Amino acid sequence: MNKSTISLCMIVKDEERCIERCLESISAIVDEIIFVDTGSTDRTLELIKRFNAKVFHYKWDNHFANARNYAIDQATGDYILHLDADEWLEDPMHDLRNVLDKDIYYLPIRNNLGGGLAELHKFPRLFRNLSELRYEGALHEQINLTRNWHRSSEIFDNIRIHHDGYLKTIVNSKNKKKRNLSILLEEIKENPSAFNYYNLGQQYYSDGEFQKALESYQKSYQYGGEFTFTKRLLLGLVQSLVMLKKYEDALSIARDSFSIYPDYVEFKYYEGLIFQELGYWHDAANCFEICIQTGDSNPAIHFNTYEGTGSYLAYAKLSEIAVECFDRNKANEYIVRAIDQAPNVMGLLKNFMDINYSADSSTLFEKISTFWPMQESVVQQLINVIYQLRHPVLGEFIKKFDVQTDKGVDAFVNILKGEYSGVLDYYLEFDSSSKEQLNEVLLISFLLSDSDMLQRYLNKASLRSEEQRVLQALVSRNDIYCKMYTEELENIVYDLVLSLLKLKEYNYMDYFTEQLKTPQMRYVLAKAFNKVGFYEIALSVLLEGSTKEERYKIDLLAAQSLRNMNSLEDSIFYYRQAYLNDEKPEILFQMYNLASLTNDSESMEEALEKISGLVPQSLWAIKSRQELHL
Repeated sequence: MNKSTISLCMIVKDEERCIERCLESISAIVDEIIFVDTGSTDRTLELIKRFNAKVFHYKWDNHFANARNYAIDQATGDYILHLDADEWLEDPMHDLRNVLDKDIYYLPIRNNLGGGLAELHKFPRLFRNLSELRYEGALHEQINLTRNWHRSSEIFDNIRIHHDGYLKTIVNSKNKKKRNLSILLEEIKENPSAFNYYNLGQQYYSDGEFQKALESYQKSYQYGGEFTFTKRLLLGLVQSLVMLKKYEDALSIARDSFSIYPDYVEFKYYEGLIFQELGYWHDAANCFEICIQTGDSNPAIHFNTYEGTGSYLAYAKLSEIAVECFDRNKANEYIVRAIDQAPNVMGLLKNFMDINYSADSSTLFEKISTFWPMQESVVQQLINVIYQLRHPVLGEFIKKFDVQTDKGVDAFVNILKGEYSGVLDYYLEFDSSSKEQLNEVLLISFLLSDSDMLQRYLNKASLRSEEQRVLQALVSRNDIYCKMYTEELENIVYDLVLSLLKLKEYNYMDYFTEQLKTPQMRYVLAKAFNKVGFYEIALSVLLEGSTKEERYKIDLLAAQSLRNMNSLEDSIFYYRQAYLNDEKPEILFQMYNLASLTNDSESMEEALEKISGLVPQSLWAIKSRQELHL
């Protein structure tokens, strides 16, 4: 049997960021590239010339299926392969080069959502070039499988289509939200279906319109029936309810859905996320333990899954909870398990760094080298993430590895070395100011006592005149006069103090203690000391707050510092004080943990009684209270 020919069919507009990556991944596999451009004004058409694509121009009519079908009409291959420009294909087993004998092939698609989260689903992206197999739908277009139910099909499990177009920075830069919404609303007027209302919910959720998203998901659900997207629809309901702070309803749907689909671990994972957000540490931990026991949902069975919710993501969440419960040994144990399962997920590095934040750079480097494979590609990724975190361990990587770095990394490494010449020029190249750039210019200006350097950068920063005046006073080591600090100024001062502590510039701390005289700013100073493990100093600089909000934050930080110092009885005293100012559930769980460590059964019972009365209910507390009375 002869090998079938494949035509890659694409519709594009302004895709210079990613088009070469896409075509390089597939050009040796396909026999023909059909390129339908809907009005590119960037370098897209220039970049594709070396791939010998057949280019066609199409006047955009707000209908994706029409454009897709126009592309197919130009194709001569036996099979049609559909890829978008922000996708690239991996075919390690060369399945696409083998004999194709089915009408429709489902290819797994991995959507990178950022922060270590990835969504997996499978879709008919490869199919025979038949007149009956054409796209439908103005947006989220798809082959009509209902009319083609009789056709032979197969899933290519070994192939992966990778997609990064859902990353926030890319979504915002493409500015497609308004266009997509108008297309969907028009589509629903013509065809009000479960699928279209589901897609409308997805769009509203992406736009931050959570009430409208909830209403759209509910309309989709009311159509009844079991669809390929039903589980994702139920997750959408849960996620929208969480964003609207309707936690009890969200938990109810998550639990009911998991009981109906016990092998779809995403529902239990989201139940854990809800409890974690509420501060119900033990309930959250129980959920994530069940996730690990259940394992990842099988993408061959379920249309849409989240990668890692039954494995490394659940371990990462258990690690975060262990940190909240002051068990860093357990936290490290969990995060190492997560890294072992997914060493290429760089979001786990942030968790690891948070747990080991106060470790010195050489120790931290050795640990990272132990847990991650030190291949060139991995090292490059590690450097990029560590740079985003602005951690001094970056200097250890640059010393040990000969890798190419961009100007931003070079500038930060020079700051670590104390070599400031030319660094400011790099930051002045930008038309606007970012938080990270401002922090680094302020740090250099402070270390050099150079107010002129700072002012050159402040001229393009969007700070109030009062905020600029305070920063100039800091850099000049003058007295600071400011009755009320804005939240933005608090954060800037916190980042400056934290950067100085990370660089071990301890001799400046007396100046900050003398100048930051309000409870508000002493809290900021203490928070930085607490972050790097200077717990006693953090306690010594705190002042009593004048408002309930201030008293809550200050008492909570005192309780946390004392807990880190293993002063358990003093810690529980300050947790009680914090609870008097804000009755947050997480405080009750901390009080229970401390009472358990000190064998204070009366305080344990008191905490459990209060936790048992919370809404939503804590199933862990109810069960623990019953066991306490046995």
